[in-house]
Amino acid sequence: MTDVTLEKIDQVLERVPSASYAQAKEALIISNGNIVDAIIYLEQSKKTAKVKTKAKAKMENALGKDAEELKCQLKEMLKRSNVIRIIVEKDNKTIMNIPLTVGVVGLALGPLVTLVGLSAAVIGKFNIKVENEEDKTVVDLGELNEEKLNMLKNMLTNTAKEVTDVVKENKKDEKDITDELIKEETENELRD
Repeated sequence: MTDVTLEKIDQVLERVPSASYAQAKEALIISNGNIVDAIIYLEQSKKTAKVKTKAKAKMENALGKDAEELKCQLKEMLKRSNVIRIIVEKDNKTIMNIPLTVGVVGLALGPLVTLVGLSAAVIGKFNIKVENEEDKTVVDLGELNEEKLNMLKNMLTNTAKEVTDVVKENKKDEKDITDELIKEETENELRD
């Protein structure tokens, strides 16, 4: 058990006045009561929070939408559907209409983004949409530019990874239940 005293908390708060008592206590616990390590931990946490806030603001500025809301919409769409279409348009004409199954979203996304990036650099401004083929819901990402393309690539890659993790976890859960049922059945047979 770490020795966290009010004196140590006060010493941390003298150096990091923006921290709360709870944050100072948590930092001391994480740093095993070492005041200097607790101060460093809190300062790094503040820097990380500032970087995340700036990145979120930059993404919202580029996409013109709340990035978290957009990410949630895409994640839900990927969870609900087996087939997602990425549609790239220019002047209301479809340039690309690529179906991606959930299993290959991550694999197919890299070449797609590269292709779209090269085309966007050469030709001009595009609109991009992500469509759920089953229920026809569409997430319109608006006009595509280089900055938005990079953010979209990162967002979709992370979203696809999260969905893949959920699918893997669901499969793991199903396997665990099956193993438990088999074990229970075997135990019942041994008792009889």
